[in-house]
Amino acid sequence: MRRLVLSSVLLNDESELIEGIVGNTLEMKTTFERGNAKRYGIRLNRATGEQVLIAYEDGKLDVAGTRMPLALGEKEPLDLHMFLDKSVLEVFANGRTCCTRILKTGGEDVRVPLFAEAPRRRNRNCS
Repeated sequence: MRRLVLSSVLLNDESELIEGIVGNTLEMKTTFERGNAKRYGIRLNRATGEQVLIAYEDGKLDVAGTRMPLALGEKEPLDLHMFLDKSVLEVFANGRTCCTRILKTGGEDVRVPLFAEAPRRRNRNCS
């Protein structure tokens, strides 16, 4: 298994594509520091053109259209641990919330951009 590690990526009002991800299975851990972005997270761009969103906004985590409460403390970062196995997506957040979604089968190629909307957000690490 190939491992990629990113540290301290500053996200502005645009996406930061993680280069080197190939295939339709992956495990990803990422930590977002609290900042002043309105919404932030991960987009899975699949070869079929489908975009799967994993986003945090206003005390809620959205995993591919399923929203669940996730209150974060004032200085608590958002820790995501994500698994994608072809059409099965599992996301664990801060060790206390989990969501599993079945996705449409989508090609062999996945692109993974991190994003933040509105002002800046720092992604502390990603592996």
